[in-house]
Amino acid sequence: MSQAERVIAIASPFWLGLVLGISAIEAPLKFRAPGITLPLGLGGYLTAMGMASGSGETMVSLGVFVGILVFVALQSYAALVFALWAYGLTPGKWMLGIRVVNRDTGVPAGFWRMALRQIVGQWVSAVICYLGFIWALFDANKQGWHDKIAKTLVVRTR
Repeated sequence: MSQAERVIAIASPFWLGLVLGISAIEAPLKFRAPGITLPLGLGGYLTAMGMASGSGETMVSLGVFVGILVFVALQSYAALVFALWAYGLTPGKWMLGIRVVNRDTGVPAGFWRMALRQIVGQWVSAVICYLGFIWALFDANKQGWHDKIAKTLVVRTR
């Protein structure tokens, strides 16, 4: 049995990817609206209320602080995600014990392959009624379109 066949034999089941896809673990990157707009909206509201009242330096300061805090938190999260991509991981995959590997060699997908999979591939998979994700249910190797585009597989690590 070749390395590629061994990798295919331990491919992660579709339901684990489904749980990961709808979980809150990766929600800040997939569903940006509540994670970003609510705290930034609060910061903007506090800033506007402080400016409207005329003497609300505390509200302006608090609003600016909340905005900066959210910005730093999002930048830190993005840096973590990009660092994990180098090892074929996302925060959710890391927590669930699964990893993205190169289909041909079985080694962890590198940063650029993960970038192709996560940015271009997942957009293509989602653009036609999420058919590219559903495709993994019927594919022999449990690959969605994003996996086929990047030539990757999702496997269990523990």
